[in-house]
Amino acid sequence: MTNELIINKPIFDFKLKELYPYEPIFTESQIQGRSRIIDTSHEQWDIGETGTITLNFFLVEASNEELLDQMKYVIGWFVKSKSPSHSFSIFNEVTKFINSCDSFDDESGEDLADALSDEILYYFVNNRKQHDEKSLNCIRQWYQQGTKLKLLMFQKPVANALNELKLKGNVKGLDILVYIKGKSPLNSNQLDDLRQLLQEYGSTFQVGQANYWRLVATWIFITLGVRPLQLRLMMAIDLAVNIDKETGRKTYILNVPSVKKRYEFPRSQFRTRPIPAFLGEMLQKLKDYNIQWIAENNYPIDSNEIPLFMPTTGHSKRKSNSRHVMFKNVYSSDSISTAPKLLLKQLNKYQVESGRDTFNHKLTPRRLRKTFATHAAACGTPAMLLMELLDHEDMQHVMIYYKLGANFANKIDQVYRDQFGSIFEYFKGEITLKELNETNKNEQVFGPAGLRRLVGIGFCGKDKLCRLAPPYSCYTCRKFEACNDKKLHENVLDVMLDDVIQLFGEAAAPEKYEVDHIKACRSLIQQLGGSK
Repeated sequence: MTNELIINKPIFDFKLKELYPYEPIFTESQIQGRSRIIDTSHEQWDIGETGTITLNFFLVEASNEELLDQMKYVIGWFVKSKSPSHSFSIFNEVTKFINSCDSFDDESGEDLADALSDEILYYFVNNRKQHDEKSLNCIRQWYQQGTKLKLLMFQKPVANALNELKLKGNVKGLDILVYIKGKSPLNSNQLDDLRQLLQEYGSTFQVGQANYWRLVATWIFITLGVRPLQLRLMMAIDLAVNIDKETGRKTYILNVPSVKKRYEFPRSQFRTRPIPAFLGEMLQKLKDYNIQWIAENNYPIDSNEIPLFMPTTGHSKRKSNSRHVMFKNVYSSDSISTAPKLLLKQLNKYQVESGRDTFNHKLTPRRLRKTFATHAAACGTPAMLLMELLDHEDMQHVMIYYKLGANFANKIDQVYRDQFGSIFEYFKGEITLKELNETNKNEQVFGPAGLRRLVGIGFCGKDKLCRLAPPYSCYTCRKFEACNDKKLHENVLDVMLDDVIQLFGEAAAPEKYEVDHIKACRSLIQQLGGSK
């Protein structure tokens, strides 16, 4: 009897990435298994020894050639050296993992390695179990073996972090959140130092210079937490300015294109993001410069297709057939991804010349995105809102930021907890920092996650994380600052009741459902008008 499931892949499958050359490393049409030769010339490998066991690569919902090639290379190693059942378990769990990830279609090289490492961390945090964690162990074996084989898609620091995990234990979630040099989010002091550095030398660069657009791009990564692909898709028409007739004050809005939507055409969905005035002014200069350059050079381009980030130097040398049509007039993905790094290199030169300390931390769009998300989550941004801001379709990749707290080796200090509570109103100048702090004080409790447990819990003490057992301890705690969302607490109660069933079975004694924290949660729901 076969262990496979045959499905057809969707016919509609376009890529948002640039075309890039990739030389496959798995080129074998057959490999030597433990007892026989196995045909690997197609997408279905029969690896069974006494029965049919099939590895069906059609089940992998990814079209990234580089990802699939290196996945096959590692799976091939297991087929050569391990039993068919072991190899099938590895393949099956890795397939489930990859199919749960955001699309990798626009990633390659180091970007693909970073994307895969992030997805691995997300997956482990969100799939820890109380008892059997064999599935996570299979994925860990696959990733660690890829590192041993020195494949570019796998990173040794991540493999080392996974190796520190004790699977099947009772400690859930936080042990994955270890510090990884060059990848973990910047802490509050580091982020503050970076902001000051950008502000100090911001006036040094003039629009039209390479470091000017790199400066703008870096501010966007810090302020909005967008992906490089989103920045590449931004057009001049996406920037809007509103001028108050009475005060003359300008407010800026940026329509950020959504990406990572499988089988959906780019620039078909947008998320409106208010931006600080200084960033709006910089983008306006960039927009005006591009429009003027196009007019002066009689460049044939529709007004709706003028990018915000458009190379002007050497534009005529660009190969029209070397890119996806959507990226015909924008900087390459490599240029966007390396913008913060190259900008920082120049800023550090200025620091050395003035005899001051340099900023010695690796800067990438991905790291700045994680920094944005970590600080926002720790400082009170509701999980649903953060999911929208990060352009995710589900909560899986968002919940890790609420578990980070102080355990990603970057304690978030009180200043940044204040600043992210009502970030939009603060950026628009509608409230002061003091008002921002007051607004955020009663919003320290955010949605259940088992629903991945109740996130945000633990900041009620303000100065340190809770040392009790959230969320159970919260409903009987005098410091509990409960929000007034009845449905949220009903969801928490459902999780608590499910935990009783998991621990004591369907036939659990009635008193198991009347423990103090469950009774307190029911009481709160009744006070809010609930009926549970």
